[in-house]
Amino acid sequence: MRLIMGIHLTDDQVVVVTGTAASVAGSHPGPPHLSSHPARLYWPPTAAPRWSRPADNPDDVYGHFLTRIADLTAVRTASGRGRAPHQLVTAALHVAIDGTERSDHGHVVSVTIAHPPHWSAEQIGMLRRAAGRAVGATTSVSVVSECAAISRCVRWSAQMGTADLVADHPSFLGAWGAAMLAATAVTRVPVPTDRTARRPVRTAPAHRMATITHPMRHIVDSSVADLRLRWNALGHA
Repeated sequence: MRLIMGIHLTDDQVVVVTGTAASVAGSHPGPPHLSSHPARLYWPPTAAPRWSRPADNPDDVYGHFLTRIADLTAVRTASGRGRAPHQLVTAALHVAIDGTERSDHGHVVSVTIAHPPHWSAEQIGMLRRAAGRAVGATTSVSVVSECAAISRCVRWSAQMGTADLVADHPSFLGAWGAAMLAATAVTRVPVPTDRTARRPVRTAPAHRMATITHPMRHIVDSSVADLRLRWNALGHA
């Protein structure tokens, strides 16, 4: 299965929205999958990195490395063991992508990563290079500002006439908006809006227009509601 992925990064958490191009856009039943991870990696010298868990030995846990991506100084664990920030960011992105492919039994063909809006050009450039190292040759990757991702999601919501998303958490909106941009990068077709949704039925009888439009609105609202429930279940209510 071809998967689309949006990632929102902060120094505290990594939020991921994954699905097919249709589910990400809310135009197909079955909403995209939402997950949230503390931005902390468990990475002992003799094992592959993974997301940190509460019971992990702090001597092998790295945190607060995302905003330090352009720093030359190593990020250190409680024991003083260090790794370069850009290496940790690459590892975190790889863990997110690999985990998604395993759990969703598919291949991520496009990923868009939303970064904090205040990041410098140097940080963004380092993130772009880290992302390129984290994905395979068959995966397209892009980097955008959190503002661009959130704007895409909110604009889509307004155009579709679905539930108001403005009050939702920025990480939730950023990850979903990033996924929409990733879908567009693959399909070369903009995420559906009410303008594009109406185009095929402008000359249709009223009863046919209702038949086409109402189920799509129901699917979109169901996707929003389902993602909100998942987001709240992750402790972000």
